[in-house]
Amino acid sequence: MGAYLVSNRDVRREVDLRILVCFFNYTRNQLIEVTVDDGTVSKIRVGESFQHPEAPIEMAQAIGLARAHPKIRGCVAHLEAHAILSVPMDASAPSYRHRCLLVIFTELNDPHREVPAKFSALVDLCDQTVVAFGECACCDEKDDRSHASHHD
Repeated sequence: MGAYLVSNRDVRREVDLRILVCFFNYTRNQLIEVTVDDGTVSKIRVGESFQHPEAPIEMAQAIGLARAHPKIRGCVAHLEAHAILSVPMDASAPSYRHRCLLVIFTELNDPHREVPAKFSALVDLCDQTVVAFGECACCDEKDDRSHASHHD
């Protein structure tokens, strides 16, 4: 997911270089944070699925899965896609606490106006599935399309 320089030197001057390396284990649905001090692992912490922002590789993967979904593929082929972390916290949801990304499809970016969301898809990266999709209710009011959401 990423590696981050935490400090070049700690306050007590015990460590010259501290790096935080973050991984996500999708099989176990766990965030793994490893602190490396001067090239040696000093701490490993296991965290929750929502405790690290979405990584660019996760966004690309979620967008790819959403674009390939047979029920929306044709509708989103020429739309721009954006993704944001959206972990379901409803205990009755099938993807409860899974690392999910909400993929939003819009018209092509226009620097002169805000572009509305046309379609969305919730992608579960743990299960590699699109768990919900549909047209967005925020389209122009003149638009006659239904605003139903679908679940697979």
